[in-house]
Amino acid sequence: MDDLQFMNGLLWYLTTRDWAFEKIQNMSKGSQEPLDIQMYHYLYFSNLLGAVDYVDDYLNSVNIITIFEAALGHDNYSYIRELRNSVVHRGLNPTALAGVTDQNHLFVFCPPVVNDRKMRKSYTCTFAYTVELAEYCNTASNTVIFQALDGCGLFNRSDLPTKEEAFDASRRYLEYLQKPMTQAGLENLQKVVIKLRVEDLKTILVRG
Repeated sequence: MDDLQFMNGLLWYLTTRDWAFEKIQNMSKGSQEPLDIQMYHYLYFSNLLGAVDYVDDYLNSVNIITIFEAALGHDNYSYIRELRNSVVHRGLNPTALAGVTDQNHLFVFCPPVVNDRKMRKSYTCTFAYTVELAEYCNTASNTVIFQALDGCGLFNRSDLPTKEEAFDASRRYLEYLQKPMTQAGLENLQKVVIKLRVEDLKTILVRG
């Protein structure tokens, strides 16, 4: 897998995670079906951990999972792993723990305890609502991922155009397609796309 393929995959994880998080943030009484609430949590936690695991697999030399666990705290990390497994693999439905605030927002309480698949270990977290847990996880995962990618040089490749040059080239994309494309031209175009993906990732990771 090259850098461009990796970044496209990571952007998918992060944008899906953020879409689901926004849905969890903005749920209101009467506007969501139980299946919607379950799906938002399914997508959020599976893509949150999927992004971290994906970066860990790609970089290989940096143990992102250990750093992420330390950032969250061992108990919170183990809790979200088993919460994800419970929602994705064991059919846990968070709607049974949903409550409405005075502002008519619908929030889901974190299950008091989640168990591993053998029911031998149990875990708790330090948050009352899943939206609070998710917000904390976003901050921790974004910081860990950004530092890992920055540390490996992905954000500072000297062979890429500047951000301004890449944005200018993207505006003239049709001009590239209308001309016979040489090998050098294809390589330059790929570098433009890589730079654009770098900027997309930095925007998500810093904003979150």
